[in-house]
Amino acid sequence: MIKNLLPLLLLALLLCTTVPPVQADERISLDLFYDNLETYGVWQEVGDYGYCWQPHQTEADWRPYSDGRWVYTEAGWTWDSDEPFGWAVYHYGRWANASGMGWIWIPGIEWGPGWVSWRHSQRYVGWAPLPPEAHFRRETGFHGWVDDYYDIGPSNYCFVEGRNFGARRLRSVLIDRRQNINLILQTTNITNISYSNHLVHNDGPSYDRMAQQSEHAIGRYKLNRRLAFDDDASDRHSDHFNSRIEGDSLSVFAAPFDGESKTAPKQMAHSIDRVEIDHGWKDTGSDEEIAEARTTMRGKVKRPEYLSSKPAFEKPQSSPEPESTPRGDKNRTEKGQHNESSAPKATTPPMPKETRIKATDRPPNPDEKPAKTKRPDVSNPPSKNVQPEPTKEPRHTPKIEPRAEPRMRQPQEPKRAKSKPDPGPERTTPQKSDTDSHAEGPKAKKAKAKDKDIAKPVDR
Repeated sequence: MIKNLLPLLLLALLLCTTVPPVQADERISLDLFYDNLETYGVWQEVGDYGYCWQPHQTEADWRPYSDGRWVYTEAGWTWDSDEPFGWAVYHYGRWANASGMGWIWIPGIEWGPGWVSWRHSQRYVGWAPLPPEAHFRRETGFHGWVDDYYDIGPSNYCFVEGRNFGARRLRSVLIDRRQNINLILQTTNITNISYSNHLVHNDGPSYDRMAQQSEHAIGRYKLNRRLAFDDDASDRHSDHFNSRIEGDSLSVFAAPFDGESKTAPKQMAHSIDRVEIDHGWKDTGSDEEIAEARTTMRGKVKRPEYLSSKPAFEKPQSSPEPESTPRGDKNRTEKGQHNESSAPKATTPPMPKETRIKATDRPPNPDEKPAKTKRPDVSNPPSKNVQPEPTKEPRHTPKIEPRAEPRMRQPQEPKRAKSKPDPGPERTTPQKSDTDSHAEGPKAKKAKAKDKDIAKPVDR
């Protein structure tokens, strides 16, 4: 029995001593950039950007996203670099052109097929690296407003003719950047970087149109994202970081990163407190040409309202979660906040609506009175409108009653006096005597005298 257990124990020890590969859900620190890129460039601390990397042996006219080609995948236009450090600096982070230094790369944590701004016309295609201030938000992305908002100048662009867009090394067919200011006036910004299906999409010019226009075949591949190391985690200088073509697919390293680092870069050149950034407008043309180019680059697309008046640099914290994961909802419930996507949405809102409708239908009187009193007193708060309800009603009713009563009584009093049948003997006799005495005036006396004269006998 003991002899049979010895081989099993040895296998268990060997498995425990080997370095396990990085899992897909495990996040990598920025130390991987520090260790892997120090062979191909220099690390230095630059102002608010922190640790920045600059490649070795670059020519004066060198620009990011120039030594390589564009291929098309389900993530849109994906940069396939010929440089050994391209797996990091063209799919993570941003670029800035520092005056007196040259192009420097600021590390980032979210993988993308290509972080560039696009311009296009019927004849030309251009792209420029997005600056460090271009913080990607999945709900809005990047669109045609990036040139104006981030102040991306003509010199930062790489332009080629549409017929050369499919070249294997685009650096050999780039147009002289002294013509870029004229090309800016002839092109329109068509940047469209979005997030969907757990993937960043880089949609620039139409693939069908560029495939017809280009003299070289433009590759179209399936995207194979490697979310873990193929080899041991301790071997960080192997070639498995670089992208490679595997049949009809493009295999790229796209592991998630954490914004924190355990140590600083081992080889630091120097530290610069302040640096001036060349946005691509120096020595590009005359003042009139620059003013016209700025007006053209503003475009008609408005920037999102959440953006401030001036862009600001934000240090990366951690790779954001996919939009379908419920971790954000769990964090809310742990902090004591209600989850917005839980059942109360379906139960609590309709209940008060139903009770209000039933209350108004069954007992309408108590609910209608406050509604009537609120209409004339809109300026007052609702608590004050409820109090004057009992006082207003008695004020109006007594004022109306006394005005109506005297008008109704005045015509009724003579009717009652005329309709009395028995006023009494005492009242009628004096009234008749008074009227008779008034009637026996001088005319009545003359009439009586005439009668007397007529009745007298005539003396003949």
